[in-house]
Amino acid sequence: MKFYISGKVLPERAAVYFSEIKMDMQKHGCMRISCDAGQLNAIFDTPNNDIVSAKLTVEHNAQLIVSALGFSLNCGYSVEVINVFSSEETDRSTVFGVKADTENDFDQNKVFNAALFFSTKNVYFRMALRDYMRAINDSMDCAFYCYRALEAITKSYSIGQGSQGWLDLHKDLDTNREDVDNKITRFASPIRHGRWAEAQSTTSAQRLEMLTYTQDVLLKFLAKNT
Repeated sequence: MKFYISGKVLPERAAVYFSEIKMDMQKHGCMRISCDAGQLNAIFDTPNNDIVSAKLTVEHNAQLIVSALGFSLNCGYSVEVINVFSSEETDRSTVFGVKADTENDFDQNKVFNAALFFSTKNVYFRMALRDYMRAINDSMDCAFYCYRALEAITKSYSIGQGSQGWLDLHKDLDTNREDVDNKITRFASPIRHGRWAEAQSTTSAQRLEMLTYTQDVLLKFLAKNT
């Protein structure tokens, strides 16, 4: 199946250009990627018919290219995939946005005001929110950013080394290590320590579970402190 992907190389003002690059991925298919004035286009021919997997594969390989280009120019570039449609569904496309459909129910206006106020008072919560935003947008490093967001919160309880901050967090927010380990840590640990060959791939459902759990902990922490 062929997938047609469009996106951007950010920042757009850099107007990144590279001519078409062909990538033979053997049993996973082949890909052609090009970029003109920061506008990314790709065609991915693959036996896999999953549109999310296609998006992630193209995103990963496009980032590989722009990272190499950015390194050669000493410039920081990133990739945003926006739209994907397949050769079998030409009348329907999937637009990838920035919203995670987590399962937590809360008053958005109330949370916004509380988070805005508390972020100015607590650097750990402020940095945790930043990492949570990155987790939403970065499929590859979602587990890493979720873990780091939670780890930042533990430092509000104890800034020392060791597990005391985690123990205090679990006691105060009624969470437990088993949930963190099963939902986040087992995926995050190899990435945290640079062992990329050991990193497990994650499904959309697993990433949504990570985000839902992390958001829930952040909401509990916010409610306890505002």
